[in-house]
Amino acid sequence: MPAAGIRSLHSHETEAVVDVAIDLDAYKFPPEKDGQNVLSISTGCGLATRFITHRVTVLLEAPASVMRATDNLVTFDTPDFGRPCDYGDNDTRRLGIKLYSMHVG
Repeated sequence: MPAAGIRSLHSHETEAVVDVAIDLDAYKFPPEKDGQNVLSISTGCGLATRFITHRVTVLLEAPASVMRATDNLVTFDTPDFGRPCDYGDNDTRRLGIKLYSMHVG
């Protein structure tokens, strides 16, 4: 998958950072919905936001000060989620993103 930089919500000019690579895609319901906004949050700290239209590996920098050696919590907020039933299907699930992999290092 192609890699895409992501707009960070923090300034890292003087702070140590940890690289994070996230391979993901958005659930789409064309032609009405061709992508979704995704906000990534780690350990209670907003990291980045991006509009996802296809499978992509997103690269971002997280402040090392918020990353723990173990037990990091990563949340993906998808305010534009879709439900297949809104587009003619019987499926009522709220679909946000398809997460294929995440690498922190």
